[in-house]
Amino acid sequence: YGSNLSLEDKILLNLYFKNCTEGMTAEVSYTDYSGRTVTAEAELEQYSGNIYKVVVDEIVLADAFSLVTVEVFNGETVYATATDSVESYVARAEGSDLYDTIIKFATSAKAYFF
Repeated sequence: YGSNLSLEDKILLNLYFKNCTEGMTAEVSYTDYSGRTVTAEAELEQYSGNIYKVVVDEIVLADAFSLVTVEVFNGETVYATATDSVESYVARAEGSDLYDTIIKFATSAKAYFF
């Protein structure tokens, strides 16, 4: 359905799914800045009506370039899948100084670890 960033004490990637119901579950997966595959269960929380969101809070700033995939499950069946990244969201934001600064900081964070 969509995505956005929450700028709190860290940057959170939010992915939204429509036509979800209570009891569905979600899983987040991505390859982190060091090349390690990360998979974690995520909370699927009601946002508005039948729109639910997954807050991806496992990533750190150095992972801003990593594609994050969220799968929503209805029981054992994959109901919906979405892939996004902090970098992709920033690219769609069209030149916001704040978002440009986030990418510069993410680049520095990633370089620090290598």
